[in-house]
Amino acid sequence: MLAAVQMNTVNSPLTSNLVEYLLLAMPDARLRLRLWALTEASKSGEAPAGLSTAPGEGIPVAGFTAGEVMEPTIIKWMQRIVSTQQCWEVRLSGYFGRPPEAVYLRVQDPLPFQKIAASLGPVDELIQSSGYPPARRNLRPQLCIAEAGHPNAAVQLDTQKLKMPFLASFMLEELVLLRRQFALEEYKTVQLFKLRP
Repeated sequence: MLAAVQMNTVNSPLTSNLVEYLLLAMPDARLRLRLWALTEASKSGEAPAGLSTAPGEGIPVAGFTAGEVMEPTIIKWMQRIVSTQQCWEVRLSGYFGRPPEAVYLRVQDPLPFQKIAASLGPVDELIQSSGYPPARRNLRPQLCIAEAGHPNAAVQLDTQKLKMPFLASFMLEELVLLRRQFALEEYKTVQLFKLRP
């Protein structure tokens, strides 16, 4: 589903400092380690060097393109919006997709994600009023485990493990805003937004 929120480059005078943003709901470290255990790399017994904040490791909430100069204002507005939202338990169940090309985990209750995406309306209006394309809000949240062509898809999934049922949950306490200036760059964390306890 990551592809559904990725942006296309806009051809206009505004593109000189164009930045692509992605707002993610990140699973906790315990769940990320459990997901890592589904990979062939886990057979080596070596734990990952670090738990990064990469697009394939989170549930996309929204994505948008804007000018770099707008970043401080966007962050301030998003901080205000997200801080009014209450944290919640995210439940994941079952795999779907076509292993090994694409494998996702279903989010059992998409409504809290849809609520947060809808609350970003003022940020979307700001972006559009500045001449940028509308934000893309993810109305069908899911967690990508593997996606062909994704830079973080270097690890191979253990397809035997994918035949077993999968149920998990985590408490979502913060959202992460990532950015990259060019499509070939890796995303970098810009800001963490804490949800209300």
